[in-house]
Amino acid sequence: MGYLSEKYNYVKGLCDGLELNAESKEGKILIAIMELLDDVVLSVEDLEDSRDEINDYMDEIDEDLAALEEEIYEDCDCCDCDDDDASLEVECPECDALIELTNDMLSEDASEFTCPSCGEKIEIEWDDCDCEDCEE
Repeated sequence: MGYLSEKYNYVKGLCDGLELNAESKEGKILIAIMELLDDVVLSVEDLEDSRDEINDYMDEIDEDLAALEEEIYEDCDCCDCDDDDASLEVECPECDALIELTNDMLSEDASEFTCPSCGEKIEIEWDDCDCEDCEE
């Protein structure tokens, strides 16, 4: 039972203790006011229950959305957009050496780099990244 119900029941108890004459003008008014208050209290309690249900549902949606965002945005393997110190390993097509490229070694403007092992120039083909951070 909520706070409004308790207050209503207290006031109703006071009115019942007055032993109002339902035929008098004052009695009719007080009884009508108490019936109105009863309806208001019930409506407010229904609204509070609905609000609580909506809040619970919104919390569930928020949790689902957070999980979805984590799956989509945190699992970006196409680039290292969240990490400025990230590196990428590529294999030289000529000497099969593994070359570690860092973000400061390459920019999206670059179209090639030189293999440090064999000196061969390797062309870069940039794939479009769909992650939100790369759309700058």
